Formats: sequence, structure tokens, C-alpha cells
Amino acid sequence: MKRDMGLIREALLTVERGVTDDGITADLFGRRQRQQLDIAVDEGFAERTVVKNVGSDNAVLEWYSVCWSYALTWQGHEFLAMFRDDALWERVTSLLASVGIGESYEVMVEIVKQIAIWEHDHIEPIRCERKRDEDSCRIRDLEQQHDKDGDNISRLVAEIDKDSRMLIKQTVSIEDLRKKIQTLKGQGATDGA
Repeated sequence: MKRDMGLIREALLTVERGVTDDGITADLFGRRQRQQLDIAVDEGFAERTVVKNVGSDNAVLEWYSVCWSYALTWQGHEFLAMFRDDALWERVTSLLASVGIGESYEVMVEIVKQIAIWEHDHIEPIRCERKRDEDSCRIRDLEQQHDKDGDNISRLVAEIDKDSRMLIKQTVSIEDLRKKIQTLKGQGATDGA
């Protein structure tokens, strides 16, 4: 049987989804996928335990009455953390196929590392530049808003100042009127006496 990293990945993704509370039984997998999952168990990507064993005197019948439960190991989780993304998986496997290299786990890991380094060196600066541009735009927008707010505040202060002066003039005018009234009352009282 030839190892198929694609089937192993699919099987590990299925195990990770955890279809049942007790784990995943072998009945959920096809024969080829179960064989590949057995390879993954042998390599430490998953653990297999017996869930059910219906006793029988016939060894052949007993084997078919066994249900297995699978769970990911630390290494299995690490494998999926690295190869979960379908686009990345496709890039790695197509690169291997294009150069005629088989699906070696170690080579696949190295390819992912090199992709990550390349993207960090080439794409991250572009993202940072875009982020700087976005931040510059936000700062410019905030400055423009601040200027508008400052203009609005200056206008309000001018209106308040104008209204205050009018109130002061009106207050002065009212005081002048009171004084004139008092003066006129005083004159009227002297004229009437």
C-alpha cells in the first residue's frame, strides 16, 4: 500500500472534527482512508483505541465486530496546524508534483517554512506599506475633521461673543432707561410739588 498524504490529511481533519463524543470510529472511513489513518497512527499523528468488541469464538467475526476510536496526538494537531489551509496544501503538493518529488513529510514541512519566510520577506512589507498608507489616510481624515471641528468651534465662539456683546449693550441700554425713568420720576415729583 502506498502512502497518500492527501488521504492522511483528510482522515486527520475528520478525526479533528470529532463526529462523536467517543471519538471517530473506523466505520466512518473508507477502506483506503482507514489504511492511511493506520499509517498516521503508526507515525504518531493519531491514537487508536478499541471502543466496542462483541465477543465471538470466530477470530474473523471478532475482528469485524471491533470499532475503533481515533484521537489526534500533539503531532497530529501540529500537522493540521501546518497543512489545514486548502490553498497552501495545493501549493505544496503541486510544487512537489512539478519537480517530481514524492510526498515526503519532511520535505513538505520545509516547503511550508520556505513559503512562510518568502511571504514574510516579500508580502509583509507590502502589507505594512498598505497599513501605513491606511494609517496616513486615517490621520489625514482625523486632522481634517479636527480642522472642521476647530472651525465650527471658532464660529460658535464668535457667535457667542457677538451675542454676549449684544446682551451687554441691551443690559446697558436697560440700565440707561432705568436711570432716565428715575430721573424723569424725580423731575415729575419736583414739578408736582
